[in-house]
Amino acid sequence: GASSVAPAGVVGRILRARLEHHRDRFARYERLLNKRFPQGTASPADLGKLLGLRIGLSHERAVAEWCEEAINALSALAAGADRGKVVAIGVGQREKNG
Repeated sequence: GASSVAPAGVVGRILRARLEHHRDRFARYERLLNKRFPQGTASPADLGKLLGLRIGLSHERAVAEWCEEAINALSALAAGADRGKVVAIGVGQREKNG
């Protein structure tokens, strides 16, 4: 999840809005997938729809995770991290969540 220290400024507001947008889209794709393909399989005629929903889920998850990383990095800067140094953002975080 995102840090409790919100990044200041326009970039932080944009990132939080994008995070909410992509989380909402992920939830929508997940509902559609569970409703239309509850077994996770599809007929040959619907295979493209199933695959499209799966890639949509993957994309929305990845973008939401990126937004969280960016928010956390900005929060660290706002909390007084040395601006001349690179901010650590959890190497391998995506591999653990994937």
